[in-house]
Amino acid sequence: KDLGDELKNFPYVNGGIFAEKISIIDFNRKMRIALVDVANYNWTTINPTIFGSLFQLIKNKEARRELGEHYTSEENINKIVYPLFLDALQERLASAWDNKKELRKLRQDLAKIKIFDPACGCGNFLVVSYRHLRQLELELIVRLNNLEGKQDSIQLDGSMGLSVTLNQFYGIEIEEWPAQVAQMALYLTDHQENLKLARVTGETPNRFPITDSANISNQNALLVDWDTFVNLDENAYVLGNPPFIGARYKSAAQKIETESICRGIRGYGDIDYVTNWLLLAARSVATKRCRAAFVSTSSISQGEQPPIIWGQIDLEKVEIFFAHRSFVWGNESSNSAAVHCIILGIAPYGTSPKKQLWFYEDGKGSPKLIEAANINCYLLDAPNILIQPRKSPLQSSTPRMDFGSMPNDGGHLSDISEDEASLIRKSDLIASKYLRRLIGGRELIHNEIRYCLWLKDASPSDIRGSKALHARVDKVRKERLESKREATRKLASRPNEFGEIRQPLVSYLAVPLITSENRDYLSVAIMEPEVIANNKIGIIAVEDYFVFAILSSRVFTIWNKSISGRLESRYNISITTTYNNFPFPSATDTQREEIVEAGKALLKVRNDFGDTKFADLYDPISMPNALKRVHLSNDELILHAYTLNGKSSDSEVLSTLFSLHQNQILNLFA
Repeated sequence: KDLGDELKNFPYVNGGIFAEKISIIDFNRKMRIALVDVANYNWTTINPTIFGSLFQLIKNKEARRELGEHYTSEENINKIVYPLFLDALQERLASAWDNKKELRKLRQDLAKIKIFDPACGCGNFLVVSYRHLRQLELELIVRLNNLEGKQDSIQLDGSMGLSVTLNQFYGIEIEEWPAQVAQMALYLTDHQENLKLARVTGETPNRFPITDSANISNQNALLVDWDTFVNLDENAYVLGNPPFIGARYKSAAQKIETESICRGIRGYGDIDYVTNWLLLAARSVATKRCRAAFVSTSSISQGEQPPIIWGQIDLEKVEIFFAHRSFVWGNESSNSAAVHCIILGIAPYGTSPKKQLWFYEDGKGSPKLIEAANINCYLLDAPNILIQPRKSPLQSSTPRMDFGSMPNDGGHLSDISEDEASLIRKSDLIASKYLRRLIGGRELIHNEIRYCLWLKDASPSDIRGSKALHARVDKVRKERLESKREATRKLASRPNEFGEIRQPLVSYLAVPLITSENRDYLSVAIMEPEVIANNKIGIIAVEDYFVFAILSSRVFTIWNKSISGRLESRYNISITTTYNNFPFPSATDTQREEIVEAGKALLKVRNDFGDTKFADLYDPISMPNALKRVHLSNDELILHAYTLNGKSSDSEVLSTLFSLHQNQILNLFA
């Protein structure tokens, strides 16, 4: 009441935007000019989702990693919003288009919806959801008034009678500034939608004083009882992009939070931080009948994590009703994260007869949609089975795979370059006797030359009599003694040997355990026992051309890409999970002989290209036609052994492999 006349015409705002007192800012000329420019900008044209990208842009990589922040593009948000709730609402609107009673019922139901993001960041998911629901209600209002003969004016009360309000939107955010931005972005979105309404109807609601506001809370979502914050009933939808923090990168506090949520779950220390949100959401879906969908790291559907996570989710009460298989992440920020993600939606069991599964040919581009009978935790149209790690192969006839020898030597024995090896040969005849070529995954695939000193059976007199050997062995001993790990310190008692020795005494199959996502085939090789394999190589101590052909096939590649975990974007083959669970075909004697010959033919063609490295031979662009033909021939024979053919899709191959795996597991307990 004490305002001057020049201010009295301004409406009372409230709404909490100006609730917090801030200190007076000392402005300089440059800052004043910037503020005036911002004030004069036409903010009605700004997409509020840009705020998330701006925050990511100004934060350094380390700060983002600490909180697992990856802001979501509108394109990726829509991959959740549409199948989670918007598709069903649009279908209802279309089916009720000529039915006033059903339109009114839909409008009433819009007012019951609750959208909750328990890791809301700058509010992008809430902003996009609010915009979609307001647009749908606008279409409904116009149609309903047309049916009632009120084309000239929209008969609504002073607030425009809107069913969708900001009060229906809930978010929890651990950082203060993004939480504030989320609140502001939703106010701005509401204003923009009101302007749209005015353009269509000629009317706009008077929002001042502001009484409707989104429920944004600046808290740690893992320490909040979600159901006390928002009533998670059948009208509630939980969605978002929880923090991307790998199991090994969790802080001490984050480990404690994970323990409190996952208490009693064996192996919970190996699961990613995002799993906490998935488990809490799944429990709410099972008990409260809401629905939920998240963007997540692909690791929760690959490798060794699925059995740990999904073994704790009651699949008799919860089902995956839509999913996007692994794709390359992207958003509007120039600093966008280079990670592979998945999207999955969960609903009460039996409520979604139609299940939608999207997959990407190369992790990029537009996804392809298939209607799935069931979506399992590997995001495959296959039965709900969990691929548990196994100590031995599924079939007793399958040869065992083991890791190569682990050096644990600081590189003093195991990392010798060509130049260093040449110098040893010239200057130390004793040490030169023990030089062996060493291969890891990189050396095998890129044909890089690396040597080691293999001193397993070296005589003590040779080690004492060689300056090179004596010096290197002494460095290994000292380095192991200084280790914080007791097991490593114990290895100092045998400093002349690799930490773990598993080198075969016969020719063996060498399998790179980390392989590029871009290659169609695994680069398996047959090596002589004189070539030492380190622990980045899986070794099968037998020259088995049947196994070689199978591992070099499209069938195993499909299995590998679905079951193995990832190291960045590359596939990280697990011996216990990927190889030991792979269901080899029950081939007839004739089929086995044909596959063996195909494996030998494959080796011959590769040898025809001399020392060309596997990275070039198996690059999709540079792969020679002769090599492609022999691989296709090998694929055809192996597919026939599985009662499939060359035209079988990846999903058909996976469905067959999962069924065969399930049958073979049952046979083990028969």
